[in-house]
Amino acid sequence: MGFSGGGSNILKPHTHDSTILQDGGNLDFDNVTQGDLAAGDVVYSNGIHMQKLAIGTPAQQLIVNPGATAPTWSTEAHTVPGLEFLYNEMLAADGTTMTYTPGASLDMETVYGELVFCLRGWQAIVGSIGFTINGHANYAYSNIINDAGTLSGNYASGVSTIELINSAITANGTQVSAICSIKRSENGEGAQKMMVDASGGCLGGPGNQITTAYCGSGFDTSDITELEIVSSADMDAGMCWTVWGRRIA
Repeated sequence: MGFSGGGSNILKPHTHDSTILQDGGNLDFDNVTQGDLAAGDVVYSNGIHMQKLAIGTPAQQLIVNPGATAPTWSTEAHTVPGLEFLYNEMLAADGTTMTYTPGASLDMETVYGELVFCLRGWQAIVGSIGFTINGHANYAYSNIINDAGTLSGNYASGVSTIELINSAITANGTQVSAICSIKRSENGEGAQKMMVDASGGCLGGPGNQITTAYCGSGFDTSDITELEIVSSADMDAGMCWTVWGRRIA
């Protein structure tokens, strides 16, 4: 700057540049330099002057404010694109349904690009297992079933559930597992659809199936407000269902 004043009584701007003679060297932030700050305060610039942001409260996170002009503290959960855990349920007693009702609808257009769920457990009584979206009762699906080495195919439309595991498969054993992907689609007229790709099978004996499905007419929303597992026979206590969402925002 330099600190000598260069023959003037006006103190020049403090650059603290170590490459300039008599400029004071680097500003020492290592427990030496003082400022009008409290413990934990954060300093930032408003483009002209330095500003002080007082320390937040426990569990708050530092984010950019809505106007993108300054940092601020927030109690909202910090989210980034990626896989987000949404729900887990384990049946406490034998039952035919498991229901996930999110506190806020899942926006499949701007927030989530995909929902993924996994179902695994036991079903001692032979029966088919499927699921519904938003309580909708009009689906179409096609599947390929491998029943103990015998391949067969099936197409269904106007049905009330999307089949994950056929009863022919659960007849082979009691330990079942299924994984499913749900994505939003839109036709040329703007009608909303939910497209489904799933695979399920019986781990206690030979048998598995692959299913592709979509929500039929009457389903016109990009939000998911409910997912429900539906079985034609009791699923055993301990059946576990976990749902994740792949965030895009």
